[in-house]
Amino acid sequence: MEEENLEFKLARKVWDKIFGQIFEVGSMDWSRKHEGIRYNVKRSGSDEWSCDCMSFKFKSGVVKVKDLKTGKEYDRTCKHIRFVMVKEGMKIKPIYA
Repeated sequence: MEEENLEFKLARKVWDKIFGQIFEVGSMDWSRKHEGIRYNVKRSGSDEWSCDCMSFKFKSGVVKVKDLKTGKEYDRTCKHIRFVMVKEGMKIKPIYA
């Protein structure tokens, strides 16, 4: 049983790497959270991030961040994307330049 669980976890990691993942994140503003507004954060198989919030769509409130483990830089991240990155265990640092 332990071996099947390990195989499932490995298969899930491979699936997510190839096809990407979708995370559902609640709004971080109290009034919108109260209304039940939720956003979809997507990470593609090629490690590109996107969000369906207005900040990401109109490039307001987006920040460039660097993954401290890999050194990769992500040009546009909204607060929802950064929340998921941290939740997924990524060590990120904002780049202001």
